[in-house]
Amino acid sequence: MLEPDLVILDIKMPGMNGIDVAKVISDEGLAAVILLRLSVNKI
Repeated sequence: MLEPDLVILDIKMPGMNGIDVAKVISDEGLAAVILLRLSVNKI
């Protein structure tokens, strides 16, 4: 099992959003720093 020090997540991801992934990481007791970001595509 991986135990990263830093996890970079996009808020909008297919399947499960970044906030839900962050909650799972926290619930698993992993001591990783979580960085959430939001990408915006402007056309």
